[in-house]
This record gives sequence, structure tokens and C-alpha cells, in this order.
Amino acid sequence: MKPAPNPDLKPEVPRSDAARGMAKIGAATLLFAAWHSLLCSDGAKETARALLGERRGTGFYRAGFMAQSALSTGALVLYLLRQPHRTIYRARGALKLAGWAGQLASGIVFALALGELDKPKFLGLKGVNQAQNPEGNIEEAQAQGPELEDDDATVRASGVFRYSRHPLEWAPIALLFCSPKMKTNWLAFDILAAIYSVVGALHEEKRLLRQSPTAYAKYQKQVPFFCGKPKF
Repeated sequence: MKPAPNPDLKPEVPRSDAARGMAKIGAATLLFAAWHSLLCSDGAKETARALLGERRGTGFYRAGFMAQSALSTGALVLYLLRQPHRTIYRARGALKLAGWAGQLASGIVFALALGELDKPKFLGLKGVNQAQNPEGNIEEAQAQGPELEDDDATVRASGVFRYSRHPLEWAPIALLFCSPKMKTNWLAFDILAAIYSVVGALHEEKRLLRQSPTAYAKYQKQVPFFCGKPKF
């Protein structure tokens, strides 16, 4: 007798459909990257100041940027899930456990990195509150990493930022690639997201070097780009 079909197992879509799905995801991810980069630019910040005024534009920019990032990322993921896909591999046994362990480690690193940040400042909430007052400085998060010390001569590197300059960039990518099950739709996204993370980190470092050349150059010499032993 033939075994009863499992209703939970769906037949794989044709390879041509999966390839078209990957192409659509690639195009959507590139569009997301271009939009994200545009809103990160100095021109976008100047536009916010022109529309809202110098103080409100400066104070509200970061919060607005973070809000749209969350919404646009969610929309991209929903679009990704709707595309036809095929399973590339499905790990089992020890490899499956290793994948879960890698995902857990990546998630812990990401959480530890977030814990080192001034979260109200990182999310833009501090800037919104400060923009309500007619006087006083508005604190802006310069990057997804540690701030400068009070003397502006040293980067305040602590926790995981002592071992990596960009844990918030690589930890999510590592989490995705450590998945015990990989499908074509996620592979297309993972590859382009990894490339964009590296390009974005390099662009961020150039901007930080312009703003704080001595402090950030010293930090670059002490801490590896992605991960490694610090040179303190």
C-alpha cells in the first residue's frame, strides 16, 4: 500500500518560477537599499530641516528614519514570503543543531550590541523630546555604534564593540545564513543584504572619519571591522 500523502508537504514550484521569484526579490531588495541610502544622505537631512525648520527637522529626522525603516523592512519581508520558491537545502541532525546554535549566538550578539547603545538616542526619541524645547542642543546618533567620549578624542568602545566595529550589521546576516533550512527566496535576499551591509558599513566609516578623524582612526586600528581580537 502507498503511504497516505502528507497534507503539510506542498509540491515544489518549477525552477523557472523560483528563478523569477529570486529576480523579483533581488530587484525589490536593491530598491529598498537605494531608498534607505537616499534617506541616510545629508540631502535628506537638509530636506527635513527645510520642511520642518532647523530645530524640528534635526530632532525629528532620526525618529522618522527609524519608523520608515521598520515599515519598509516589514513590507520587503512580506513581499519576499509571497514569491514562489524552492528549497535549496534542509539540514538534519547535528548540522541542524549547529544552525540553531549559530542563530542563537547571532541573536545574543545583536542583543548585546543594542544593550551598549543609548537606545532613546539611537531610536531618535531623545531628539524628538529635545526638539520641543526652544533652547539646548539636540543629540543625534551619528552611527549604529558607540559614541565619542566627553573629550571627543576617543570612541567609547565597550562590550561587543570592543571586538567588532559593526556587530549590528553582521549579526542579523549571520542569523539568516545559519538557518537550517534555506529557500531560494531567502537566499536571494540574504546575499544582497550581506553585500549592502558591508557597503553601508564602509560608507558609515568614511562619514565618521570625516566627523572625528583622530578618534575613529584610532578605533579602526584597535578593533576589527567585523570580528576579531582587539588591539588595546
